[in-house]
Amino acid sequence: MNANLKNLAVWMVQTFVFILIPVLVFYAGMSHIDQLRYEDSLLSVEQKVEETLASFATHSNSEEFMARTFRRAFIEMLAANPAEVIKDYHQRLAGNFDYLLWDASNHLLAGSIDPKSIEGDWRTAIQTISAVFAPRGKHYEPSDYEVINLRKIFGPQLVIEDLSENISESNNLLMATDSSGKKPRCWIASFRGITLVILVEQAAISTSDNGLRYYMQHLHQTEAPFILGFARKDQITSTDSIPDRETASAVLRQHSLKNGLKLVTPQAHYFMRIIDDDLTLFAAVRKDSLAAGSNNIPFTIMLILLLAPYLWIGWKNAGNGMRFSISRKLLLLFAYSSGLPLSMLFFVGYDYLAQKQYAMFDEIHAQGTKFLKNFDERFKSEEARQIFQISHALEELKEACRNQPIAVEPYKIFADKATADLADRHDLRMFMVASETRFTGTITAAYINNKRIEITSERISERTRKKKDEEAEAFTALLRFILSTLNGDTIDARTATEIEMIAESIMQKSLLEVQNEFLQANGQITMMGLGTSRSRALVELISLHTGKKYDFLLMATWNAEVLEHTYARRQFLNASRNIDHLQLGMINEDSSLSFPADFAGNIALREYARKFTHRPVPPRQFITINHQDYLIMGFRGKYMSYFNLFGLYPAQLIKDKIYHEKKRLISFGFMSLLLAMLLGQLLSYSFLYPLKILAEGAEAIQLRNFDKRLPELGRDEFGEMARVFNTTMVDFEELKVAGAVQEHLLPGKLPEPEGCRIYARSFSRGDLGGDYYDCFISADDHLCLLTGDVSGHGAGAALIMAMAKAAIMKLENLHNAPAELLMRMHQLIAATGQHQLKTMSFQFFNIDVNSCQAVYSNAGSWPPLLISHDQKTISEISLPGPRLGALKKPQFTSRKLTFGNGETLLLYTDGLIKALDIRSQMIGLENFKIMAVENFHPDPQTFFDRLMAAHRMRTGNRELQDDTTLIIVVFN
Repeated sequence: MNANLKNLAVWMVQTFVFILIPVLVFYAGMSHIDQLRYEDSLLSVEQKVEETLASFATHSNSEEFMARTFRRAFIEMLAANPAEVIKDYHQRLAGNFDYLLWDASNHLLAGSIDPKSIEGDWRTAIQTISAVFAPRGKHYEPSDYEVINLRKIFGPQLVIEDLSENISESNNLLMATDSSGKKPRCWIASFRGITLVILVEQAAISTSDNGLRYYMQHLHQTEAPFILGFARKDQITSTDSIPDRETASAVLRQHSLKNGLKLVTPQAHYFMRIIDDDLTLFAAVRKDSLAAGSNNIPFTIMLILLLAPYLWIGWKNAGNGMRFSISRKLLLLFAYSSGLPLSMLFFVGYDYLAQKQYAMFDEIHAQGTKFLKNFDERFKSEEARQIFQISHALEELKEACRNQPIAVEPYKIFADKATADLADRHDLRMFMVASETRFTGTITAAYINNKRIEITSERISERTRKKKDEEAEAFTALLRFILSTLNGDTIDARTATEIEMIAESIMQKSLLEVQNEFLQANGQITMMGLGTSRSRALVELISLHTGKKYDFLLMATWNAEVLEHTYARRQFLNASRNIDHLQLGMINEDSSLSFPADFAGNIALREYARKFTHRPVPPRQFITINHQDYLIMGFRGKYMSYFNLFGLYPAQLIKDKIYHEKKRLISFGFMSLLLAMLLGQLLSYSFLYPLKILAEGAEAIQLRNFDKRLPELGRDEFGEMARVFNTTMVDFEELKVAGAVQEHLLPGKLPEPEGCRIYARSFSRGDLGGDYYDCFISADDHLCLLTGDVSGHGAGAALIMAMAKAAIMKLENLHNAPAELLMRMHQLIAATGQHQLKTMSFQFFNIDVNSCQAVYSNAGSWPPLLISHDQKTISEISLPGPRLGALKKPQFTSRKLTFGNGETLLLYTDGLIKALDIRSQMIGLENFKIMAVENFHPDPQTFFDRLMAAHRMRTGNRELQDDTTLIIVVFN
């Protein structure tokens, strides 16, 4: 029965070591790989979810959704059958709007209502709308009849100038043209002979989820790996049935951020976006859709089947051991010892490659972001170029005006040069006024004594000319006032009040703020307020002669985006030469402008870029363009504030590189395993004979036959082992004798004198240590204490200790004269010969236990410690002296001591002091003294145990670095 239990235990241990551990390691590794793949899939899906929810959220506002949808429909109409396109959109939106569509001949192509049912002259209205949207439509000025006719049709608050904003990407609103609500809201556009008028009742905007439902039905991709939906109050609508509906619904219906934006249920991950206190958008990702197939279970089963024969063989041979040859056992050992670490290294390497993939994405993201920031910051060079161009042209004008009053022709040359590299002269507004003469210059005209003189050939209407004259007059008054103020001229109060009103009207600031702004902006381009907007402006205070008087003031303002467009066109191609495969781009979200132009029509990219802020996009954000994933980086320009800058890097390039490295990792793992098994098989044959010989040596040691010697086994490790074996056998013979000697050196039983209690122990680092101590009662009933530490270990140290022991016993007449005793022992050690190279530290106490009087001598030992009777202080008994055998003519001294009642004496060797603590620093005498006080106990053995326990804790249970001896004497 016992034999069967033993066989079963052996079989179970073998099964645990050789099968269960590999299977568990393999299962854990494959599970970790599956988890990494799961998390990677979740991260990829989560990024797509975030993009979708961001786009989905833009459809929650019905008015904004309709405005964008009408614009998208109109663009599609330009490339297809207009009537069919608008009918299709009308059907998609469940008829929630009315439309009218005309062609270039003002012929009605399609409509959901009869235009005659709406009061007004539609023929004239279509002609007016077409003229407003014409390429030069911004200069079209409709007649009063046309304005009245349009307002009769669409509403009294219709603003003609706002019509062209309908097709702007930045416009997300319908036109509200009737504050009474009688007229529907409208969306109007005309281009390439197509004119579209859309009318939307207020009810279709304020009380519907058309935008969200439209997105779910027509824009959400059916192959998307998640379910999309929204919760409006308690009603939940989704593209498919949602998993764990009860659990998820309880959270979705709360419409609160307190639950966070993510929810994990047993079957799915939920991502939410709170839009309003009664609307929550969500996407649900099923967990089973993220798992690319679990590999841990099938691979683990396959591994168990491969190892199953070992179970049967192990059980069959459990009683007699595995009946394999040495070569087979070595093969098994190599396979196990190599395969298990290789498997663990494989899993670690797989994890490393996953982290490397993230690091590569982060590195590309950091490099691309840095490059975009540099490009953004270099925009300041464009401002510097514009300043130089205007300043250079201004120098020529100043030269012409130094000897004669300013004339039209020099100013015209200046204005032409200032606008030389602009695509449109009207992109720059310029006002230049003189302090003393009645001269004002603009970009299109010069005014001398209020007479307008054209400096361009452009023809404008009388109405436009009048508007420009009024603007020039207002700016002239403001700028001349500022010049007068800076020059110290006297200004009457009435004029100052009028100018104050003009300043607030034009600049939306007080006159004092305007003056300060002009002074601070002198000679540089800054953002300056003009009306309700801010534009880049250059201010130049011009003095024709030396002195403090300013003769002219120049103010040049560029239209929004002009400088950024100019810089982008000029610099972008050069800036795109960067990291391989990294595509840089810029998108102006307020227009269709983009660099490169290919990105202009990419709706997904434009929508993504619209979410940019001045903070760079976080690392590891991806976008899908044309079914390809890209790592995206970007931000809204800090200096190029009208552009969103971005970079795209094909994610598949990094994934492919990591995939190839994973293949190499697997290949190297299998090759290493096969090589290890082959090596084990080859080496096993060279092990058999040496192992047999070494086994005979082991048997000789077991029989304590120290005369056994092994034959020469060659120059390899086995030969070295044989030589070491033979040398060791010689040492064993020596140790056999030395061990018997040392066994009798230390005291077998400690004395128990009246008046004190003693406890002492010695720990050796090896079989034969160098420490020696003794406690005995001398012939005159005195207590003798001594410790010694011989340099080195082994038989030589043991013999020195034996000689010291013999000398102490023989020279008992010198026990009362420890200094003389040390001198005699020194002579004996020195007489052993210099070839021994042995010295010995030694100390000796002779104590009269009745009177507590003592005589003490020291030969190179650490100073004994004395703990006071109240255990609050500890002191050293210092008495220097050389080591025994170290000097030719040493001098030893003695010291008389008296021990008080309750005092404790500690004698020790350097093993306690030189031990290393957990920080690998020597404990030292001071720390040892602190430990002694903190762990004191009146019982010497208890004190010893507590002190040694504290010492072990301090060293972290490290092995002793040297032999250690400690004697504790407590005086009653």
